[in-house]
Amino acid sequence: MKLTIKQLNEIHHFVSMQVKYRETCEELYDHLVNALEFKDEAFSLLLVAQIIKEDFGSFELIGEEEKHHRKHVTVKYSKLLWREVLNSFEVPRCCIYIVICWYFYMIYNSTIPEKVMINIMYALAIAVTFPGVYYFYKRYFIDRRFEKPSLIYDFMNRTWLIGFSIVISIIGLVVQPAALFSVNGEAKFFVLFGTTLLTDIYVRSFKRLFDKKINMLPATRLVLDR
Repeated sequence: MKLTIKQLNEIHHFVSMQVKYRETCEELYDHLVNALEFKDEAFSLLLVAQIIKEDFGSFELIGEEEKHHRKHVTVKYSKLLWREVLNSFEVPRCCIYIVICWYFYMIYNSTIPEKVMINIMYALAIAVTFPGVYYFYKRYFIDRRFEKPSLIYDFMNRTWLIGFSIVISIIGLVVQPAALFSVNGEAKFFVLFGTTLLTDIYVRSFKRLFDKKINMLPATRLVLDR
C-alpha cells in the first residue's frame, strides 16, 4: 500500500491523540507506516487500530510502557543532575561559592539595613525562576515542536517546578517580612544564606545538565521492545 500525504497525516494525528510523549508518537508512526506498506487492503483508521492491537495489544499497554520509560528517564537524569551538583564543588566552579560565603560573612559582621536582606530575597526569587525560563526557551524557542512533550522536557518541567516550589516556600514561610513562621533575625539570615547557596548550585547544575547531549533512552526502542 502506498500512502498519500493525507493518509500519513491521518495516521500521525490518530497516534498523537492516543499517546502522551513525542518519542512514543514517532515510534508508533514509523512502525505503522512500515506495516501498512505490506498491506494490500484499502487504507482506513480501523486497519491502523488493528495493527496496533496485533503488535502492541492496546494503547493502554503502550501507556504502561510510557510510564516505565518515564521512570527510567527520571532515575537516569536525577543521577546526572546530582552528579552535576557534586561537580559544582570542584575547582574552579567552587570559587563562586567562596565569594557567596564571603559576601554573607561581610553582611553578618556589619550593620546592614533590613532592606538589603529583602533585596537579596527578591533576587533569590528571580534567580530560581531561571530553570523555568530555560525550559520554555529550549522547548518553545529552540525546539519549536509544540504538539507533544518529549520525555526529557517532561523531566525538565518537573525538576524546575520542584526547585521553584521549594525555594519560594522557604521564602514565604521563613524569610519574607510577613513570613508564616516568626524567627529571629540571625536565624532568618542563615536560612537566607543557605537557600541562596543551594539555589545557585541548583540553577547552575540544571543548566549544565540540559546543555549536554545525552542519549535519552537505552538502545532498545521505546514501545517496540515488547
